[in-house]
Amino acid sequence: MAVEKVSGIMVEAWEDFSDLPETVPPPHLLRCANFASKRFINSCGLSLQKMYEQKQYKMALKIAKQILSNPKLADHGETLAMKGLTLSYMGRKEEAYEDVKRGLKSDLKSYVCWHVYGLIQRGDKKYEEAMKCYVNALKIDKDNIQILRDLATLQVQLRDLEGFRDTRYRLAVLRPSQRSHWLAYAVALHLQGELPLAIKVMEECRKLAHPEKREDCDVEYGEYILYQLELMMEAGSFPEAIEHSLRYESYVFDNVSLLENRVKAYLASGKKKEANEVLFTLLDRNAENWKYYQDLSFPTDSAENLLEFCKEMQKSKPSARTPKKIPLTLTQGDEFRILVRSYLTQGLQKGLPALFNDIKLLYKEPSKASIIEEEVFKILDMEKSRSSQVSPQTSSDEDLPASTLLWTYYFLAQHSDQKRDYIKALEYVDLAIEHTPTLVESYSFKAKIYKHMNRLVEAADCMDEAQSLDTSDRFINYKTGKYLLRANLVDRAETILAKFTREGMKASENLCDMQCFWYMIESARALNRLGKVGEALKILHVIDRHFMDIVDDQLDFHAYCLRKSTIRSYVALIRLEDSVRQHKFYVNAAVLAAEIYLQLSEKQPTDSDDDGINDPSMSAADKKKLKNKQRKAKKKADSERIQQEAAEKAKAHTKVKKDDDEPAAAQKEDLVPEKLAKPEDPLEQACHFLRPLLVLDIPHFDLHRVIFDVYQRKGKYAIAVRSLLRMMSLQPNHPKVAECRTVCLDFENTVNGVPSAIQEVTQEALLAIKQFVPV
Repeated sequence: MAVEKVSGIMVEAWEDFSDLPETVPPPHLLRCANFASKRFINSCGLSLQKMYEQKQYKMALKIAKQILSNPKLADHGETLAMKGLTLSYMGRKEEAYEDVKRGLKSDLKSYVCWHVYGLIQRGDKKYEEAMKCYVNALKIDKDNIQILRDLATLQVQLRDLEGFRDTRYRLAVLRPSQRSHWLAYAVALHLQGELPLAIKVMEECRKLAHPEKREDCDVEYGEYILYQLELMMEAGSFPEAIEHSLRYESYVFDNVSLLENRVKAYLASGKKKEANEVLFTLLDRNAENWKYYQDLSFPTDSAENLLEFCKEMQKSKPSARTPKKIPLTLTQGDEFRILVRSYLTQGLQKGLPALFNDIKLLYKEPSKASIIEEEVFKILDMEKSRSSQVSPQTSSDEDLPASTLLWTYYFLAQHSDQKRDYIKALEYVDLAIEHTPTLVESYSFKAKIYKHMNRLVEAADCMDEAQSLDTSDRFINYKTGKYLLRANLVDRAETILAKFTREGMKASENLCDMQCFWYMIESARALNRLGKVGEALKILHVIDRHFMDIVDDQLDFHAYCLRKSTIRSYVALIRLEDSVRQHKFYVNAAVLAAEIYLQLSEKQPTDSDDDGINDPSMSAADKKKLKNKQRKAKKKADSERIQQEAAEKAKAHTKVKKDDDEPAAAQKEDLVPEKLAKPEDPLEQACHFLRPLLVLDIPHFDLHRVIFDVYQRKGKYAIAVRSLLRMMSLQPNHPKVAECRTVCLDFENTVNGVPSAIQEVTQEALLAIKQFVPV
């Protein structure tokens, strides 16, 4: 390593920089006019890269300016590009783009300039533009490993799976000795659906990683085996999957996943006896997994044999509850009565608050619900008799505990609430409160009964009383806040929720920053009911941004998961991200936002809507004066807001300059409630929320209702008709379906101007709608 002094700056000229991180291609042998300039730029360029990689942005910027101060190098493209990249990490985006574009203009044939331009675009989440830059860089240096890696990352981020497969293959060919490239190629083939080839590639990866001794096996090798097994299962190669799982069983650490896949392979191959043997092993490990019992196969009557097997499991696993619950679903009549009496007695004796939820599915059969009611009343009568006749001095250890009566009242309250006999439910829950006034569960369930009766304020007060009994319980605190929001008591809800949020910060802001979606949904609904449309829309846009962040955050995992060989989890992540907006929180937010924007579209704000102008008692002169006064006030308010925003930006810029060595986060556009409440195109804003959901098949009636309303107003009849078909399949007798069918009858005259393919599909859908007969 040689050390030179260049223009007053000590620069380390690295003779071998092959070990440097490949974050940015090293500007080695950069093109310059003469030998002296070339030597100068090489030494300074390496130091510039070193400072950038060490996140010493001030020093990197200083070196870049030193290079560009040379008149012969004032327009050196690659140095300008590196300067722009450094400025982008310092939060000075406009200057960064200006320098990079200037450098690119000076040297269009530099792969470094194109690569850096792509890095800046990727930092601003302009992924498609960044991909174009990477492609241009590869036209100049087609075998650049780092650019190919960055391109592959963006291709899988944007789900260009075919391009992702080709890029990963090029990387594997360029570096055939690196197992990670072949692993990534196998994942690309898997996502593309080329399973046989993916299995062959994974087999070669496994051979390369196969340890010489069993003791040298690690988790990474076990992941290869399990991933190859999953590929075989998806490809339908069940005999090969069975053989694979048996041969390499001793190398796998996640034995449960291995055994579960083996069971699926046995069942798919018709080998039920072998599947049962594996299931017995799994049940010995976990006797509470209901799915294991369902997969068991018996030669004769399955229900009778499963019932006998559950009895054996009760003896071998006496603490397990699932072997006791399954017989309740298999029996009827007196046999069911005996089993449910024992189950209820044990649950009430132990004081299980979730006992009712445990057997709630049995209420789908009215006969079983009646038997449960009879048995609980028998237990109630027995407990009343025992409590009135037996004194504490004469009670024995075999008697049920005194709390059994309390939990019997609690169970009967839940039972009556399930039957929608709310008056009777309130009577029983009041008896439970009278028996034990300090039981939190009684007050919380009483609040639930009031909620079912649509007495939301009383429900909130009752839940608040439950919260006062245990102020350290986070769950009760959350439920109290939720009930208060449903009662439109927003301020009280924020006070309650502030007990478990960060000090010195408003609870609403902290919960939004922490992506507490249930709070944001309930708060937006409450604000909308209170008429605060702008504030409600602000929260809904924050939800949309959170989901966009969730999608963008996967960018960091594309390289990380492949490097750590967590392949199965990575593929699961990719598939989860493809359908992340199916989550109920985003669907509910999209429906609410669309409903609000539909209301705003029906009443667009005009200048004549100002308060007092339409008052018939005012003269024309008074109206003119009032209008001028309101216009001046609005102008003054807008001016103050602009000045405040400018001051905040200047303050943020000053903060960035004070700490230039830390990467600056991208600034998002401020959400102003007043501006959101007066959108220029409400229907387009509604489409912003609904557009990501159009490609997903979500069985949600209200979602398809608002999609129909929005897109039929937008003139997108094909989308509207498709949503109506989904509404008809979900709730054919809903009044909204009949209303939408009437609207659709007018579509036939308006679809003639659309492209022929869309027109044909729409006509077929309209014909199906005409022929539809409600059940």
